[in-house]
Amino acid sequence: MNSKAKEGIKLTLAAVGACAGMGFAVWLAWSYFGADKSTGPSQLTLHPADQERILAERRALEFKERLNLTDEQATQVTRVIMELREDVRRMRAENAGSMKGRQAMRQTLMRELDKKIVPILTPEQQALYQERKADFETRAGQLQQFRQRFAPQQNQGE
Repeated sequence: MNSKAKEGIKLTLAAVGACAGMGFAVWLAWSYFGADKSTGPSQLTLHPADQERILAERRALEFKERLNLTDEQATQVTRVIMELREDVRRMRAENAGSMKGRQAMRQTLMRELDKKIVPILTPEQQALYQERKADFETRAGQLQQFRQRFAPQQNQGE
């Protein structure tokens, strides 16, 4: 082999080694920082009888993080959500298959949530709650417009 061929092989091997090293570094960083830390089945799988409580606690945790709730407020919010989940189950059974019924159900549940959660919150938290609620309603309205826009096309294809 001539010296140019040897030099080309060396450069190729160096590039392959550098790529492998970079790939390993990326994999290592992802596995440490980005990978899901959970191992095994979820709490919902392990405790199916407690699903309502677990889901209510998760939702209350979201409220706690977004509205800076105290532990006592989070406990109260969990109770409110548990009560509303019972209403959700009942309303879903009543409005099964009805898009307008589900929309009315959501509006009713949001009003109930407001009535029960707002008194628990401080004035600062209430302002933040109303702000987040307005953002949610804007996104929900945009989604509804999107559905209405494309619903006729979907029905024509059936």
